[in-house]
Amino acid sequence: MYRTKMRKKLLGLVLTLVMVVSLAPVMQAGAAPAAGGEFDSLLTPKISWVLTASSGGEYYMAYVQDGSDLTNNIKYYTGSFLAPQNINQQYIRIGVPKAYLNSDGTINPKGEVNGFTASTAPIVMTIGNSGHAGTNVGYPDTDRIKIGFISVNVGNRGRDTLTNGFGNNKLPYIITDLKSVVRWLKLNDSVIPGNVDRICHVGSSGGGSTSSALGGSGNMPIFFPSLYEVGAAGIKYIGKGDPAIDKDPKNYVSTISDQTFGAAAFCPIQTLDTADMAYAWFRNPTTQLNAKIGNYFNDNALQAGVTGALMRAIEEDLYWAYIGYINELFAGTGLYLAPDGRGGTFYQGVLDTITYSLNTHYKSVFEDAAIRTEEIKKLPSYSEYLVIDEAKGEAKVTDMDAFILHVMPIRNKWTPAFDIFAYADRANPNSGTSNSFYLYGRPAADNFSYSHYSVWDASVLQANYNKDAGTYKNNDPNINGGEDIILTDVEKYFIEAYIQDCFEDADTAAYVAEQVFMLNAVNMAINNTDIAPYWRIRHGIQDEHTSFSVSYSLARMLEIKQGVNVDYALTWGVTHGASEGSGYSTVNKWFEKITKEANAKIVDVKVSAFVTKLNGNKNDLTITVTEFRYDGKTNIIKQTFSINNNAADTYNVGPYKVYVDTKGNDQIRACYIVK
Repeated sequence: MYRTKMRKKLLGLVLTLVMVVSLAPVMQAGAAPAAGGEFDSLLTPKISWVLTASSGGEYYMAYVQDGSDLTNNIKYYTGSFLAPQNINQQYIRIGVPKAYLNSDGTINPKGEVNGFTASTAPIVMTIGNSGHAGTNVGYPDTDRIKIGFISVNVGNRGRDTLTNGFGNNKLPYIITDLKSVVRWLKLNDSVIPGNVDRICHVGSSGGGSTSSALGGSGNMPIFFPSLYEVGAAGIKYIGKGDPAIDKDPKNYVSTISDQTFGAAAFCPIQTLDTADMAYAWFRNPTTQLNAKIGNYFNDNALQAGVTGALMRAIEEDLYWAYIGYINELFAGTGLYLAPDGRGGTFYQGVLDTITYSLNTHYKSVFEDAAIRTEEIKKLPSYSEYLVIDEAKGEAKVTDMDAFILHVMPIRNKWTPAFDIFAYADRANPNSGTSNSFYLYGRPAADNFSYSHYSVWDASVLQANYNKDAGTYKNNDPNINGGEDIILTDVEKYFIEAYIQDCFEDADTAAYVAEQVFMLNAVNMAINNTDIAPYWRIRHGIQDEHTSFSVSYSLARMLEIKQGVNVDYALTWGVTHGASEGSGYSTVNKWFEKITKEANAKIVDVKVSAFVTKLNGNKNDLTITVTEFRYDGKTNIIKQTFSINNNAADTYNVGPYKVYVDTKGNDQIRACYIVK
């Protein structure tokens, strides 16, 4: 029953959002704006480059004038009158390889590091936002600078940002600030080394989430009003009303693209509106009610007075709801979950990623198959979830529940895991495992103002809550003796607040639904077109913070809907964090790889030919094909053929078929590449 209600409610919300996005103008659409954005003239400071020492050698750091002081804190927004800013967070710091600049601060076009130059090097943004919190700006990454990257460390607002008595911690500011950085870098392209068509970014946890949203939201008009609010580069108001009130995206235009090139995310805490269902599905309460739960369902560790029985019952309902969600999300793609949630191509896909992680790890450590087999068998109770091929020294994971039970850490969240109950009492918010909910709701004078955001959770609660009886329907005989759960006044208050926010307060629900859209990278993969063309997602195999299915769903949707290049894997032996064991070094290699591949792409091809006249009725035909690469380099393919006088034919020159028609022994009548 609740699945049907859920679909109807969500369909209305999705249609509303699609209308919001589709009715807005695309880049530079509508009335043509002036040559630049409204705030551009205020966002082009004079850059001074200061040689800076580090353990990795000298590099240049960007400085700007701030009154009488020179500072490396560079403001990437104007701070228009429409929205309060946070002066401690909204800065960037930029580091550049020494070879890319002359001593007078001008760009050195001949300087080269690791095959990159000032015009071809990637610009890599480091994003903080752990727990979706605001981040003070840090220093450039010298490891990246050493290998020829331009390093940009980003400070931006988040769910805990509070300035001058006004909470500006709500969505979309956490993403708007990141998009403002991209726009600032592109506006100042002529004075900062690096290729603005190769802007990459990486973050972990909440930062992995915002990195994903930045990569997925390129040029989305839904962000235009908030970009104008902060005074970002390349944005202009063309409406006839007051931009302080007018939030209609079609009344704004953009003159700068904020699409990025490479999006990297470690253990992204993404799709927050469905993450509670994903966590329930991952931990599977139908079989593991007493396994690896720690204190999170015990009555002595309640979240603000919610009993363990109620949390268990809700988690089971979320588990079943997730099956319907996944099957609707991936309808027609071949990915699905079986009715019990532990079968189907989606489930098998998650198992396969675990299998790949296990075998990749053991092969990297143990070369001999027999030794690998011995080491794999040291995993606890391995026979319950592994099938081992001893000849190859490989294993296949066959049961996720047993794997989680024996290999994964104890869970670190109660239920709901993200949009949790513990904060439903606005007057007395409690500490808990998650406060991402502070991103949602209207800005107010304190950080404790928020709204519930998961309509999926709310649909489950609404379908099972009997307000008149004061009970929650229990569908499991192993919980509460199979009886419906009699709710305390606190529990009833929490459930009713959830339903009120998501369904009964229409204005709040619509406002929050738009905020949900502006962080959900899966929705962006479905609806947007200007997403980053390259993605890399890593998730620690022992990450207890969220479900593997969150990152798996994002990776698959990017591939299915966008056809983009997604490098996705789970990392063995790693918990929540950088998800690579050796920090960010491996992701740097990926940034290097995708940039060099893109720089080497051929952007134009020209062909020419000439005939060398010989004695008799034979001549030599020389055909030259010149490939022009993105990075300015050329590749010449030349080949000579023996031909008859006045020959007309098609010739294979490298990978090209070239048609040449000769005349009068040594003249070329026509010469072109055959498509």
